[in-house]
This record gives sequence, structure tokens and C-alpha cells, in this order.
Amino acid sequence: VTDEVGATCTTAIDYEVGTPPSIVIDSPLHDGIYSEGEAVLFSATVSDEQEAPESLSLVWMLNSSELLSSQAADSTGVAQFYDDSLSAGDYVLAVTATDSAGLSTSQQVAFTINGLPSTANRFILLIQPRNIRELRRI
Repeated sequence: VTDEVGATCTTAIDYEVGTPPSIVIDSPLHDGIYSEGEAVLFSATVSDEQEAPESLSLVWMLNSSELLSSQAADSTGVAQFYDDSLSAGDYVLAVTATDSAGLSTSQQVAFTINGLPSTANRFILLIQPRNIRELRRI
């Protein structure tokens, strides 16, 4: 900037621009099918250029509204847990990783929990034939 007498003034502002974390959902598999009551593995791998993986905040959501977990990653970047309480239905899992600067990344997968088959009621009716002719009809 130059003022009215010709003097100049300059200044510099340094900005540090970070990058958001990266995340890969390892399990459940996209379009995977699991049985009701089965212990489903939920696993993701995270990393960040500026922070250690274990310092990242992770939020695991089902169908955009149900908090499934806030399981964090270990020092290798792996976060995992099992859940066997999901009822039959279609699900979308979204996992969001957020660093201390507030930068975040989300990934999602869809999967299905199949309901357990219902058992059919079968009856066996035992009839004692009175003669050989009735036995042949049975």
C-alpha cells in the first residue's frame, strides 16, 4: 500500500491449510447380506496428514439418524467393533472422521440384515387303519 507521501507498507499473512482425514469402510461390505443375530464386524481405516489416527473423532451412524458407535481408531488407524443386535432390514452405514481443526470426511456403505426364517408348524396325524382296504387308501 502506498500513502499520500509515497511511503509504502507491506505485510504478509501466512495461512496453513490442512487436509481432511481419509477414511475407508472395510466392513460391512457394500451390499453385503448378514443374518439376524450374527455378530457383524464394523471396521474402518482412517488416516490424516496432520494428526495421529487415534486422535481423530469417529461417528458411526445407521440410516442417518441412529448413532451406532463412536469407536475411535487405534494407532494403526483401524477402528473396529462387532454388533449382533441389528434387526432384519436394509441399512446405510455412514462413518465420519473429524480432525481437531474441524475438517471431516464421510464414507458410507449399504448392507442388509436378513431375518431368521420362521418355522413352519407341521402336524402328523396318525390313523390306525381298521382293515387292509383302509391301509391301501392311506
